[in-house]
Amino acid sequence: PLNRAHCAKMIVDGFGVPKYSPSLPTFSDVPASHLQYAWIEGGYAAKVVNGYTDGTYRPHAQITRQQFNSMLARILVHKEIEARGAIQGSTAQYATLDAWFAAEGQEYLARFIDSGELYRDHEATSAYLVFRGVIQGAERGGLRYLDPLESLTGAQAVAMIVRAGLIAQGF
Repeated sequence: PLNRAHCAKMIVDGFGVPKYSPSLPTFSDVPASHLQYAWIEGGYAAKVVNGYTDGTYRPHAQITRQQFNSMLARILVHKEIEARGAIQGSTAQYATLDAWFAAEGQEYLARFIDSGELYRDHEATSAYLVFRGVIQGAERGGLRYLDPLESLTGAQAVAMIVRAGLIAQGF
């Protein structure tokens, strides 16, 4: 399993997001001396990574699939809007991820038996990754699963980053 700091570094490096080293740390548990400080701060400055309401980032906590979905979808949405001016949905164009999700996104989550386990903050981002083909889910007993609360492995993260990178090249 990967931790949150590893994932910030992977996404920042994988998508060319600038690293950033502010003089004052954004998160109380990620001092400037932290090995991934510049990547976490760069991801935060680019609105790719978020912390918790208590002001922490929890860099050493294992990352869940839904948390990684949100990080990856934020950068992919940014790339799409930057290149196309909007999110190109199945039926229309949308200025924001929230607008796309309200109009089209629910149908993509409905394909998965465990989509109800997604935290509300991760629904739109997870649906967007399904829509774009980054997330395929797992089949067990003839049913499709997202496993949003499971820890993410390195192999899963790499596969998703590669898929997302290929999609971003097509924007």
